[in-house]
Amino acid sequence: MSAVPMRDDVLVSTLIRQPVVNQAGEKIGDVDDLILDKQGHVSAALVEVGRFIGAQEKLVAVPFSSLTIGFVAAGRPHIVAELSRPYLAEAPEFKVSGPSSLDHLKDNAAALRAKAAEKASELRHRAADAVSKAAEIAVDKASDLGHKATDAASGVRKRITHSGPDLIQRAAEKFSEVGHKITDKTSSLIQKASEHSLAPKFKHDEIGGKTRAERREQEAAARTVAQGFFEHEQRRS
Repeated sequence: MSAVPMRDDVLVSTLIRQPVVNQAGEKIGDVDDLILDKQGHVSAALVEVGRFIGAQEKLVAVPFSSLTIGFVAAGRPHIVAELSRPYLAEAPEFKVSGPSSLDHLKDNAAALRAKAAEKASELRHRAADAVSKAAEIAVDKASDLGHKATDAASGVRKRITHSGPDLIQRAAEKFSEVGHKITDKTSSLIQKASEHSLAPKFKHDEIGGKTRAERREQEAAARTVAQGFFEHEQRRS
């Protein structure tokens, strides 16, 4: 693998958690942190070894000067250590006085997970409260509509109850008025028919001197004729 030599300006974060290989190309570990001397220069790299060399996991301080750092595609570092696997297996474990970068990363990740879980729980509670509030509003609205519908129905019933007798009275008066008109019309038709049928006979009575019985018979006959005339007029109308 061809690599570009390390630049003059390299961020420490670019090297952390990057793989380290030996000259044979075998992976021997990952960069866990960098060690600075009193002058602020990088003196060593803490390499986490163990599972890659068949030994117990541990941090080994590898002199920074023994590392060859280049860059491959996409700016990814290629770190080579001039150390063999047996040497690293026998190398003493570096004891850090405080948490390493890996520990900080783990702590940060745990803190982020805790915050994410807390935020998710808060959002769930908010969503539950919103749903509960919406359901409560819907129930109140439905109850209000039900009360309004009940009040409207009660009002209609009251209006019908109050106006019912008046409507019945008006209908009775209308029927009575129609009945009077029919009666008046009938009487008028009968009268006209009687006058039309009896006029010649009354004149004959005056001349010939008919008896009362004869006149009553004539009047009955006139009423019969008038009734027939009225029925005939009704059928025509």
